[in-house]
Amino acid sequence: MADKFPEFSEWKAPWEKSGADFDEARAKGLIYSLSKSEHEAGIKIAEIKTERDGFKAKVDEFERKDETEVERLRREVQERDERLAQSAGDDTSTEVMRLQVALDKGLTLRQAKRLVGKTLEELEADADDILDTFGGSGKSGSDDDDDNDSDDDRRQVRGRPKPQKSGGSSSMTPAEFVKQYGRQ
Repeated sequence: MADKFPEFSEWKAPWEKSGADFDEARAKGLIYSLSKSEHEAGIKIAEIKTERDGFKAKVDEFERKDETEVERLRREVQERDERLAQSAGDDTSTEVMRLQVALDKGLTLRQAKRLVGKTLEELEADADDILDTFGGSGKSGSDDDDDNDSDDDRRQVRGRPKPQKSGGSSSMTPAEFVKQYGRQ
């Protein structure tokens, strides 16, 4: 195999090398042959990449076989953070993270809309700052800064209802549930 392929200006077409006149059928055959070789090379590259990925998976599995639970969890958190960082530009994933943090921290929907950050850690830090600044558990008695907001904006972002402490079964009526937890 040649060390270096010649530059285009130095390269000679097969008919130029032999001194023959240009033959359209021969040129078409050469182009077809090159196109077919390129296609087959692409298939071979895809096969090699698949094989390489299989080898990577085996190496990862081998490296992780003696991993402690703490190391595994740290690696999984790091991988999650990397995936989140890659998708940080995605408005949907950012909004999902923002709402998840608001839910976890007990913020209202209005407070959740004010969260700023691109990573989970930034959003959690901002939520903590909001709670420190405005106090409490995130439950706001009233939001008087905009009287035109719908009731949905005043609704508390909450997790699942906590079970009743007495006897296990809830005697809460649907109307009481809606009053306590708001319309979903």
